[in-house]
Amino acid sequence: MLIGGSAALGAYGNVQQGKQAKKYYNYQADQAMADAEAERQMGEVRAGKIRKAGTLAQSQVRAGYGASGVDVNTGTPVAVATQLQRDISSDALTELLTGQRRAASLQATAAGQRQAGANAQQAGYNRAAGSLLSGAAGIAQAREARDRWKRLPDKLG
Repeated sequence: MLIGGSAALGAYGNVQQGKQAKKYYNYQADQAMADAEAERQMGEVRAGKIRKAGTLAQSQVRAGYGASGVDVNTGTPVAVATQLQRDISSDALTELLTGQRRAASLQATAAGQRQAGANAQQAGYNRAAGSLLSGAAGIAQAREARDRWKRLPDKLG
């Protein structure tokens, strides 16, 4: 009886340990997903700031050319404005992609955490099964010993 109770208690403890580990890993995964969303949003914010600063820079360049009496619709001013727009777009896109890459990395971490949680829970179940099997083996050995003890008077007698 004691062996069976001990095995059942061990099995219960192993299952609970696996469940708690899964909860922990899922919490970590949820945090990583929240961080991923924050990184993606920060990439958008940084890209927006670059675009805003670029628009201001373009206006200042146009104003400078205009103040100098240069026609801003032809020649060098157009080439400068075109290159400035390319640079702004490139820098903004770089920030967007950086945010997305960071987010993807954190999402992969979250997936790994969820898998680790599932593995921990399965390991708890496996340990629980081992505890029960060990307990069953102990009970069988105890019964066998009891039966041998009961037959002992017949052999002596």
